[in-house]
Amino acid sequence: RLRGAGPFADEWLPIRPGTDLALALALSNVLIERAFLDRDYLKKHTNSPFLVKEDGFFLRVDGKEQVWDPAKGAAVAHDTKGVDPALEGEFTVGATKVKTAFQRFKEHVAKATPEWAATICGVPAEPIRRIALDLGQNAMIGSTIQVDGVTLPYRPVGIMAYHMAQQELGFQALRAM
Repeated sequence: RLRGAGPFADEWLPIRPGTDLALALALSNVLIERAFLDRDYLKKHTNSPFLVKEDGFFLRVDGKEQVWDPAKGAAVAHDTKGVDPALEGEFTVGATKVKTAFQRFKEHVAKATPEWAATICGVPAEPIRRIALDLGQNAMIGSTIQVDGVTLPYRPVGIMAYHMAQQELGFQALRAM
């Protein structure tokens, strides 16, 4: 949807209405493929390292979600002090096969190429790929910024998503974005 900010944008991709999720998954595909990932943020502030069983539920022990601790070669509670959890991988805990949540997402978006999204969104694959690369390059992952004398992670990313949420699978589109 072309909004009030449209005239100030460098480019507008007029995707078919309701195809935002396909676009988001294709952008994610390219960003992951090109390793534009803030791994530290994903490990510390999301459920990306949580272990997911084959049934799609988190592996929990005593009510706590588990992560894989490469140093111990074992699953531990997500809030274990000093753990640097694996972000990717497939593991066996007891007799249970698990993957990290990020690994499952990575595998899910592997088929969501820009070419796949182009057939759904009604726009060429090339601008989808180019926009993903622009997002990745301009994210400046690992950079910091000073605000009132405080050093903060530089995160120049935002989305305008109110209307995107107002559709079938809108919540999933927002999660992918």
